[in-house]
Amino acid sequence: MNWRYRAYQSTKLYVMPLLRGRILSFEIHNPYIGFFAQLTWCASVLEYCKQRGLTAHLSSTSPNYGDPARSANWLSYFFEVVDPGPRVDFRISQMSELCIPLKYLNCRTIEETSELVKLRMPLKQEILSKLEQFCGEHFAGKTIVGVHFRGNDKIEEAPRVSWDSMRETIANYLRANHDVHGLFIATDELPFRAYIADSFPGLEVISYGRSLATDSKADLGGSNYAKGEGALMDCLLLSRCSAAIRTTSFLSAWASIFNPKLPIVLMNRPYPQKLWFPESLLISKSMSEYLPAALLPNRFHRMHV
Repeated sequence: MNWRYRAYQSTKLYVMPLLRGRILSFEIHNPYIGFFAQLTWCASVLEYCKQRGLTAHLSSTSPNYGDPARSANWLSYFFEVVDPGPRVDFRISQMSELCIPLKYLNCRTIEETSELVKLRMPLKQEILSKLEQFCGEHFAGKTIVGVHFRGNDKIEEAPRVSWDSMRETIANYLRANHDVHGLFIATDELPFRAYIADSFPGLEVISYGRSLATDSKADLGGSNYAKGEGALMDCLLLSRCSAAIRTTSFLSAWASIFNPKLPIVLMNRPYPQKLWFPESLLISKSMSEYLPAALLPNRFHRMHV
């Protein structure tokens, strides 16, 4: 990205809202990034607009979650957002194309982002109703620990965690917390769920329907809505757990955006060049006392500095 392009985008970023009644309209179109990576971009735009006193109109037309029977903007399936329609100021495939000055982003916190998302990008009532129904049926009156295991392509961003390490961490947590009734499992590796169920036969193991595909980038045509809903519900349900034992992922990181008070155990630290918001702020919140010795934070540091 050369300096002329950056100068043009920076000027446009400042001028366009002045011409549009202090509105910034923004569209993501990138089939190679997942649901929560795109939400993270939206959160960055919301933060920028908050500090400049602007209103954000948000959309994503990436095909991953688009349903031909619905709007082209799949964000509107799940969130109350203002669709910019054809009048889009910025149509981007990479967040860096916006050229938002870092001074607008470096000051944010998990708690402030949580409040901003709730205010400017609230969940649709349909999603809230499904969330409350599921929690009422499976979580009510119980202490449920969330477990998120992301495998597959995530090794490009962080070291892979073994299933045995996940099992050992869960066992350590259970030894210190005797009132746990069940585990909520979110994963993109279906055999992992069975492995955990077999490892802890005395606990109820819960998952949300067929959501175990989580952040898959495959285009599933008319079922893309179900894929997006499943990923979102996994995240929201993790946020309703008493704690979350998780591998690094935008999906489970967003559980802390929906619930900043959620206790977390982060199993693996992203590589330095992949250490993005919100994970960059969550590392210090992670409880390390339940980790196997091989995964303690000082070992993360030695491996990746």
